[in-house]
Amino acid sequence: DAELPTLAAAVGASRNRLVCFEKLIVGGSFDAFNSEALNIGKEPLIALFRYRVLEWHGIDPNAVPSRHQILLVLKQGRRTISNFRRVESFVRERYSDAARVVVTDYSAMTLSQQLALVSRTTIAISPCGGISMILPFLPNGAHAILLNYMLGPGDERRH
Repeated sequence: DAELPTLAAAVGASRNRLVCFEKLIVGGSFDAFNSEALNIGKEPLIALFRYRVLEWHGIDPNAVPSRHQILLVLKQGRRTISNFRRVESFVRERYSDAARVVVTDYSAMTLSQQLALVSRTTIAISPCGGISMILPFLPNGAHAILLNYMLGPGDERRH
C-alpha cells in the first residue's frame, strides 16, 4: 500500500515549494452563528471537535481555570474596537484585583499557544469576524462578549 505523504513532506519535496490543488472545498454557511436553525442539534459535534483539537495540542479539554482571566482581543482594520485602549484601561482598573487581564492580537503566537491562552480564559471580549473564530475553545462555563459592527435600525441582520 502506498502511503500518502504529509502536506509538509509534499511541499518540501517540491522544486518551487508551491502546492496546487485540483479541488479545494472550504467554508460553510456565512451566517452560521446568527442562525439557530443552522445550529440546532450540532452542539455534540462542536463539543467533540473542541475536545479533540485541544487534546491533540496537549491541552486538557476538561480543565477548569484556577483563576479568572479576561482576554481582550486587539484587532486592527475593519471591525476593530475603536476605543480599545479605553476599554482595556477600564477592565484593568475594575477587574485586575480579581482577574488576570490579557491583551492579544494572536499574531506572534502559534496555534497551540492561542488555544492554551483561550482555554485558560473565563471572559473573552472580542470584535466579531474571523478573529473570534477561536472562541469556541473557551473552557466550559466561560463567556464571550462579541462586539459587532453597527447595523441600522432597519437592517434585518440587526440583533
